[in-house]
Amino acid sequence: MLLWEECCEKCKKEGEKACSYPTFARGYKRYTVSRNYTSHVEHKTGVALEVDWSVPIPTYGLIKGSILSPVIIWTGMLM
Repeated sequence: MLLWEECCEKCKKEGEKACSYPTFARGYKRYTVSRNYTSHVEHKTGVALEVDWSVPIPTYGLIKGSILSPVIIWTGMLM
């Protein structure tokens, strides 16, 4: 989705009409298949751990009017 949004922004800057997301997805699929690109990763279960975090960092306050504290949201997946 992010790649399509970047493509739309580029088209807007260049004064061109952007394609719809389904059209972009079909074209991108053809592009990656024709160049033998893949996102498949070989791994053994339980060997790797992938971790990511949320950006931008949200803020959180317990009581209305209290000082907001930054909250870092971590996600992880054992693979």
